[in-house]
Amino acid sequence: YTIRGTFTYSHNKVTDRDEPKLVYKYTSKIGHPISSYYGLVADGLFGSKEEVENSPKQTFGDYGVGDIKYRDLNGDGVIDGNDVTTLGRPYIPEIIYGFGGSCKYHHFDFNCLFQGAGRVSLWMHNMTPFCDTSHFGYNLTQYIVDNHYSESNPNVHAAAPRLTSSYSVNNYGEESTFWIKKADYLRLKSVEVG
Repeated sequence: YTIRGTFTYSHNKVTDRDEPKLVYKYTSKIGHPISSYYGLVADGLFGSKEEVENSPKQTFGDYGVGDIKYRDLNGDGVIDGNDVTTLGRPYIPEIIYGFGGSCKYHHFDFNCLFQGAGRVSLWMHNMTPFCDTSHFGYNLTQYIVDNHYSESNPNVHAAAPRLTSSYSVNNYGEESTFWIKKADYLRLKSVEVG
């Protein structure tokens, strides 16, 4: 029998950068990995008209009940470019690993290999199912069909905001934690029996 494995860890961070004098420290890219996402922090979806009216004003097009609600990081009552910060893990995996083994007994043999990645995020952008003159649609993926905000599913933590017949800048035009998903994985890459 044999057992084998590999493990790679690679982390980087910006230590110096020619940035303008920043009013808000959380907007700086210094101290974060080079391959980081930057955008808004989502606080689920708006669940009622009152919540929309009593929340800080969002400046990314029209929005309402069932649309993504963003966090006002600087507390000025307006959600805009001053509320952008580092999001999730980097989009390049910091950990890549693999392991496997083989064994042989008389006239039988077995071999397998597993592969995986960790400390990585994936931005699920361009998921809009509809199109207009400047954006093309991508059809509905099953997870959006099964779990989007609607009158019959008023879940403020649904996997997708309400469906609209046109492109929503508020929902699809802004990078945010709503669309960033953990992308760690482990898969069986190969198996052989003889």
